[in-house]
Amino acid sequence: MNYSSSAPAIDTIYFPNVQASFYWSSTTSASNPDNAWFVEFGYGADDYYSKNSAEYVRAVRGGQAGALATSIIFVSPLIQNVAKDAGVTTFNVSNSAKGNMPWTAAVTSGSSWLSITSGSSGTNIGTISCSFPANMGASSRTGIIQVTATGATGSPAAVSVIQAGGVPVPTPSPVFTSCTATLDGTLALHIPYITYTDPLLGTVTLSADFSYEFNPALFIFKYLNAEILSKPSFSCAAAALSSSLLLHIPDVLLSDGITHVWADLTYVSGLFSDGNDYFVVTDYGLL
Repeated sequence: MNYSSSAPAIDTIYFPNVQASFYWSSTTSASNPDNAWFVEFGYGADDYYSKNSAEYVRAVRGGQAGALATSIIFVSPLIQNVAKDAGVTTFNVSNSAKGNMPWTAAVTSGSSWLSITSGSSGTNIGTISCSFPANMGASSRTGIIQVTATGATGSPAAVSVIQAGGVPVPTPSPVFTSCTATLDGTLALHIPYITYTDPLLGTVTLSADFSYEFNPALFIFKYLNAEILSKPSFSCAAAALSSSLLLHIPDVLLSDGITHVWADLTYVSGLFSDGNDYFVVTDYGLL
């Protein structure tokens, strides 16, 4: 897409003869397999439509070929989750294109406990083996190994070893000082006090966190996590989540530390096909 132009919204030097119309992608709609996604090159929109519809297509390159070939570093897996006990884990390095690809590997974070025992260098393919002692701390810890192949696409590549913590430390009961929701400078939304009537559990109180997802037409927040509160000590009005998943927040403090608003957020099913839950702001106002 080239959003600085329209009809067609694409660079016509590199992509000549593009119609300002709909072009099929190869992606089926997750919510309705009878539909597939398309790209509209008039103004740069995308959506899905019935597969029975006749739309434009164009050939695309499926991989490296000819003069475009170069070294491409690939390290797998990107993350190794390991137990708290001492042990060894491995990562595989490969070159997914042509040419020789010399590479080196080094621990760039967590070197006090994570070390490479073999495979600190190689050419094209190889295996990095690293060892670690038992984690006696309560919290998990993360070590990072950086794999560098000068001139290769994707270099440097970073992979992580996440080791579980040792004996867990009991979490103290939270002490609440305010039930006002907050929207910080990164547009992260924290709601410390929500009530919800569950069909099995009855009335539940919880706190929840959301992150703002950029969209030019809607105010969209992605649900991140929630924590059930066992003994809430709030004395003010809670945010309320209805059975139809309408979330009413009576008080939100904006990032300027001064402005307060109320807001209604509505859960929207299938807004994106990434498996996450999203809420759209449907109404709001100043307090």
